[in-house]
Amino acid sequence: EYGHEVMTEGQYRNIYTGRLTEEEMKEFMQKGDYAAIVDATHPYAVVVSSNIRQASAQAGLPYYRLRRTLQSAGDDSDVIYVKSQQECVRALEQTSGNILLTTGSKELHCYCENEALRERLFVRVLPGTESIEICHKNGILGRQIIAMQGPFSEEMNLALLHQYQIRYMVTKESGASGGFSEKISAAKKAGVSVFVIENPEAENGEQKENLEEILQKIETCIPLAVTEESFSLFLSVCKEPKAERTRSFLESSKADFLLLIHQTAENEPQWCALTALCEKLRQRNLRT
Repeated sequence: EYGHEVMTEGQYRNIYTGRLTEEEMKEFMQKGDYAAIVDATHPYAVVVSSNIRQASAQAGLPYYRLRRTLQSAGDDSDVIYVKSQQECVRALEQTSGNILLTTGSKELHCYCENEALRERLFVRVLPGTESIEICHKNGILGRQIIAMQGPFSEEMNLALLHQYQIRYMVTKESGASGGFSEKISAAKKAGVSVFVIENPEAENGEQKENLEEILQKIETCIPLAVTEESFSLFLSVCKEPKAERTRSFLESSKADFLLLIHQTAENEPQWCALTALCEKLRQRNLRT
């Protein structure tokens, strides 16, 4: 729901909120007029990404993973990499001093089971109702909650570290878009040790770090998603320019592509041949 607050709908962008199972995702993909699926979820949303990947395969659609570019923390003894939240909790239990937790609210419960550890926490979460409720549910008091929307500059991170007298910071290996380097540089200046939860992503599907690369790949998929029905509909729209359905159809993502093909086909036989070719390509793509 919070994502809906920070993103607006547009002519070619519809926003849907709420959790979906793998089966529900597949049905959603099949009902929509989609050429490909781009998974832009958080790198630590492993279960969600797995469901999207499986649903894409079942729906017969190409799957692309938009990955964040990871950044190195350099060789620093005060930066400790751990495999999981649980390993981080065990390490923090052997320390003393205030802790700035920047890993969000989803795994907050791991750090709150130990009362002594919970009292040392200062939690930076998104300023959404759900995040605040999770904090309260896990016994985090108001003075311990820092509800802010990132990304955060080095100066902002440094100010928080000083304000709350932080000794340890916990962060995910979230890459450039997650403000990873700004956290590390601020921690170094403040003399704060950092625990980094390693990125758990496995190499599955088409892995792309650059949005432009993904868009280029999707362009090659558009002909494979065109059906005889969509060609017929386009032809009828061209013959009936004042029809009520014209506007909605011509605003679709395939309109420019179909118009280009229509203009390059010099006669009806060529148009029919091109239609048949695209349908064969689509069927071949569904079988691979």
